[in-house]
Amino acid sequence: MYLNDEQLERYQQCIHKTLQWARNNWHRILDEKDLQGHYKAPAFWAAVGEVCDPVEVAAHNDLVEYRRLHGRKMAYIGGVDKRAMAKGGSAIRRELARLEPVIFGGGYIPGCDHGVPSDISWPDFLDYCRLLAKMTGWA
Repeated sequence: MYLNDEQLERYQQCIHKTLQWARNNWHRILDEKDLQGHYKAPAFWAAVGEVCDPVEVAAHNDLVEYRRLHGRKMAYIGGVDKRAMAKGGSAIRRELARLEPVIFGGGYIPGCDHGVPSDISWPDFLDYCRLLAKMTGWA
């Protein structure tokens, strides 16, 4: 579901005080959003804080494009296409290669949105973990 501008404005007003309190009381805020298009991202950033979690590729969210358009104004968690992970092998490699600029740009924790779904096999998940560890120097 997409929010129109009026709904988005009301949403921002309703949560502004809560988030203001949270910012004063917590080190950082993790606020779950499937942004559904980069054209809405700056408005959400004004409302939600520092970290966008999760970022769902299936909802047409493209971290590489967000980073290109908006720099490091927002950190991200998620953004790895779970469909590529489920396919395994070269699909996982292509997905991580696609995300390489964001991974090495910092302010990003790669992973599946909402957790790892059951259609990703254990061997494919381990392959993803090994590839990511090798890519980032952890292996």
